[in-house]
Amino acid sequence: MRISHEDHGATSLVALAGDFLEESCEVFKKTVSERFESGIRNIVLDMTGVAVIDSVGLESLLWVNDESTRNSGRFKMVGIGGSVSEALNVTRLVRRFDLEESVESAARSLR
Repeated sequence: MRISHEDHGATSLVALAGDFLEESCEVFKKTVSERFESGIRNIVLDMTGVAVIDSVGLESLLWVNDESTRNSGRFKMVGIGGSVSEALNVTRLVRRFDLEESVESAARSLR
């Protein structure tokens, strides 16, 4: 999985591409932790490029959600589709997350 990020004030846009599987989660958590350590409070996670997610990937999403709250921020996800959407719905985790239609709408909601 490829991970990129852009910081904009108190918000970081983190984009993922590839399969969000156990072997990628440590690097993902490290990237997000570094964002929080640099003063970021809000994370917008762009999942447009993610085709597959496993249970450890789902746990990582819960972790980011909790860390955002712990840092007095918010966590938004965009680009959820296909098997990722199915996994979130089957596990009912979709209820735990704030999903947005686009990066722009997520950014607007954080202002």
